[in-house]
Amino acid sequence: MKAAEKRKLLKEPRGHNTPADRRDRVIFEVLLGTGIRLGELVGLDLDDVGLDAKHLRVRAKGNICQAKFLKTSLRSLRRVWLNERRRLTSAEERALFLSNRGTRITPRQVARRRTQTMK
Repeated sequence: MKAAEKRKLLKEPRGHNTPADRRDRVIFEVLLGTGIRLGELVGLDLDDVGLDAKHLRVRAKGNICQAKFLKTSLRSLRRVWLNERRRLTSAEERALFLSNRGTRITPRQVARRRTQTMK
C-alpha cells in the first residue's frame, strides 16, 4: 500500500463520529501499525489486549501466539475503543471488534469498509 493510500485510509474515518467510524479507525490503525493479517485481526478477543498492555496477543497461522507491540498513539485509540465497545454489546461477547449487530466482525465486513473508505 502506498503512503498516500495509507493517509487517506486513516484520514477518512476521522471525519465521522459514529461508533462504526471510530471502530474502523482503530481497525485500520491496528492493521497498518502491526502488520497482522485480516483473519488475525477479526480473531482478536478482549483477552488478547489489556488497557495497560503495550502489545496485542495474536494467534497467527498454525495457532502460534505472537506479541505485536503497539505505538503510544495506537494504545490511546485502543483504550477509547474498548470503553466504547463496552456500551455496544453484552459482557458475553468476547470479540474485540464488533459488527453493527454487536457480534464479531467478519473479514468481509472489514474489507467492505476499507473499499468504501478508499472511494
